[in-house]
Amino acid sequence: MAQLLPDNLPDPLIAEAEFDEPVEYGAIWAFHFGSGCGCDSAVYGSHVAIVNKRVQGIGDKDTLIQWLTMMLATERYAWLIFDSDYGTEFNQIIESSLDAEEATTEIEQTILDALSVDDRITEVTSIEIVESGDNRSALVVDVRLVTFAGDFVDLTFHDIGGVEDV
Repeated sequence: MAQLLPDNLPDPLIAEAEFDEPVEYGAIWAFHFGSGCGCDSAVYGSHVAIVNKRVQGIGDKDTLIQWLTMMLATERYAWLIFDSDYGTEFNQIIESSLDAEEATTEIEQTILDALSVDDRITEVTSIEIVESGDNRSALVVDVRLVTFAGDFVDLTFHDIGGVEDV
């Protein structure tokens, strides 16, 4: 039987082993946001996509886009399942007494803070915030970013300061 001699063991004070895991987009269940999605049942609101009684999955860049959509739609600290890095503070900013320019700056910063936690995002190249012309939301945010793979992702998010349907 082979013996492991002390001379063959790495000295933890001299060299520490590094394990770099490659960054990947990953795969996850597909979610739909709203009705009219084509799922097996007439579900309203966010739900797991089910077609032909099978949960649908997504992969590659779509995984990141779905994560971005869900993260931007989630109020930080509102759900115990998420850690304190997940979500945004859009409602607090909109309900504050900041003027429009200060609120825009705060919204940009909360988006940057929220996106900085994901290793799949290497750079946020632009954030544009405009007033909405529809009744769904007060503001529309367009975010353009670069992924670890060099892909560009453009995401338009409508639900900032929106009025809930009654």
